[in-house]
Amino acid sequence: MTSSLRHLFSHYRVPLFAGALLFFIALLFVIFSSPHAPTTSEKTITIFYLLVLSVLFLLSFFLYHHKTTDLLTTYMLALMPVGLVFALGVPLFDAGISAWTYAFGLFGLVLFFLWMIRFLLSHVTPAKQNTQRDDPHALFSPRVSALIVFSLTLLFLVLGLRHIGQQTLVDEPLWMFNRVERYWQNFAEGDLRHTRPSDKPGVTISLLSGYALLSYPAPSTRKKTISPATREDLLVKMRAPLVVFVALLLPLFYHVTRRLFGTTVALVSMSFIALSPLLLGMTRMINPDALLWILLPLTMLLFALALSTRAPRTIIATGLFFGLALLTKYVANVLFVFFPIMIILSAILSPKNHTAHSQRHILQTAFFIYVIIIIVALGTYTILLPSTWVHPVHILKGTLWSQAFAPLWKPFLVFLLLIFVDLYLLRQSVLTRIIRFFSRYQHIIVMIIAYTLMAIILFTFVSAQYGMPFDYQHALQSPKSALRNVGALATFFADFYVLIFGISSIALFASLFALITLPTHYRKKHHTQAHTILILLTFIPFYYIGAIFGDVAATMRYQIALYPLVLLLAAIGVTMILRFLPRHLQQVTFFLLVCSLFATTLFVAPFYQSYANILLPRGDILNIKDMGDGSYQVAQYLNSLPNAHQNSVWADKSGVCASFVGSCTTTVDVTRIAREKRHFDYYVISRGRQNLTTYKARNERNKKTAPANALRFEKLYTTTTPPLLTIILAHNPANYIKIFSAQDIDLRE
Repeated sequence: MTSSLRHLFSHYRVPLFAGALLFFIALLFVIFSSPHAPTTSEKTITIFYLLVLSVLFLLSFFLYHHKTTDLLTTYMLALMPVGLVFALGVPLFDAGISAWTYAFGLFGLVLFFLWMIRFLLSHVTPAKQNTQRDDPHALFSPRVSALIVFSLTLLFLVLGLRHIGQQTLVDEPLWMFNRVERYWQNFAEGDLRHTRPSDKPGVTISLLSGYALLSYPAPSTRKKTISPATREDLLVKMRAPLVVFVALLLPLFYHVTRRLFGTTVALVSMSFIALSPLLLGMTRMINPDALLWILLPLTMLLFALALSTRAPRTIIATGLFFGLALLTKYVANVLFVFFPIMIILSAILSPKNHTAHSQRHILQTAFFIYVIIIIVALGTYTILLPSTWVHPVHILKGTLWSQAFAPLWKPFLVFLLLIFVDLYLLRQSVLTRIIRFFSRYQHIIVMIIAYTLMAIILFTFVSAQYGMPFDYQHALQSPKSALRNVGALATFFADFYVLIFGISSIALFASLFALITLPTHYRKKHHTQAHTILILLTFIPFYYIGAIFGDVAATMRYQIALYPLVLLLAAIGVTMILRFLPRHLQQVTFFLLVCSLFATTLFVAPFYQSYANILLPRGDILNIKDMGDGSYQVAQYLNSLPNAHQNSVWADKSGVCASFVGSCTTTVDVTRIAREKRHFDYYVISRGRQNLTTYKARNERNKKTAPANALRFEKLYTTTTPPLLTIILAHNPANYIKIFSAQDIDLRE
């Protein structure tokens, strides 16, 4: 290190002099930009900054004949103080500097960030290639496999874009008319402090859905007057980029899965994921979960691959996607904690026997990779979220101080500190001793993980069929009060209930088969596949326990990122089953599986988010807190009725009102209804809103200000009056939307 610095200072005097000179220029600029001092023209100082930098760079290149790459690297280091001055000095001196000039000041910091990543990666030695590059058991040749991946991606894209505007969903108006526009508008106006769209923060949604602003520059001005046709066009332009982005990531997901588990597992998992109704339906929604479901598991798979290969590109890719996941939703912060768990479990379950010294070196390298990934992730987060440029505390608000991580950040930092002290400072590593001890019982640990998950799934399945000892429907009716209503244990199993009935029955049985056979598979072959998938699967109960500590039940949308992991397990199970068959039957079975999944997806269209497999107990609905499936179809029916513009509708789903051309409300405030003298022509109810509406309606009617003869909206859910129209969602008779004519039912009795 000393010789490197000596070489740097002796051969690169000019770049370092440039950095020192520009450091003082930047410092003077910040000081004299104070509101209490004379200001200098920002454009003049910026031009001068660029001029000095360019002249000194050219002098270094032509007079000293330095290598371009070495010269650029040195400038990256030399410009670090400049970036620090602009990044930290401007807020400290409260200088009134425009966003453009401030962003330029960060240029030096970005250069240093790139240099630092390059420097850190130079200290990581790539491992020998031990991943699944050539799969001897592959079903198809590489060209045929590539064609299948392309076809599945195209199917996902076609299904995702089909009638994409003909759906109205809950929470979307927040992004349509506020958050997406706020991000881009504030950035364009230089108001960087307010470019954080929400607490999620949902930056990736704003980046992609912002495409619609080219056609609709200010959607917020149209919120109250927007016509159904214009609204539909706006939805298409905001949703389509999300579907396209996810479709582009599917081949990457396949590639990473192939490297870890082989071609056959990758093809089967790609089929399960690309043709999953729930994942497809979530992607068609302007919401952070539309992207989180692929970014989070993809980051985990990349991290597993990075630990295995230690390849610089994989490490950087892991950090980039981790950063994108953090920008999408704060739930991704859970990976800060889970990555060290993956490192430790990977060391324990590794089939290779290592000495204490080599084991310690492996752990040091793994945690060094972990640090690089965090740096890249936070760099990505900072670059794409401009509010962090002027308000650095937003980095902490999106990570350590986020809603998902706030209770854990202090013990987490202590935990990391202890690990680094143990690995780098102590002579005898305690962690290494612990890992070497548990490594003796690898097979027992594998059996515990696999059979515990299998037992939980079986218990959840059986208890759901008999409705005891836990009532999962009751637990999921109000996710944020589930712990108070049913307790932590029932909530934990209710989370698994949503998971196992949200995948196809084929995937469920294949997952159970995989869990049964993985311990044997691991013991006989010490297969990397077995211990990698089991490590990834531990994330599922880990996530559920975290949700319990967060005092919430994991509904379908809250745990959407877990589905790719269990579908990956199902793909391993299918692959194990296929190996019992002759090769030609394997190929036929694979195509039959794809056709079955495709037929199921078409069967439930367009109500993808209401999907549940055929094993769901009769009378149950999986997505109780639905996002609005069927609202658009109901509104279109109401719009087709005579004098639709003059009709008045009460609905328990706000999506109906969004697409209805007449008067519409969702309020159960009977005092307000009486004050406004509202009279309804039609009532719209849904199974998903039954409990919430009943609870609110009774509370409103029991208030002292409520009129004597108030409307009893809860009667709509128990009446025997034939409805005007019934829409069955995803062919589940228990999941419905009904329209009643006010002439056929009296709610005042």
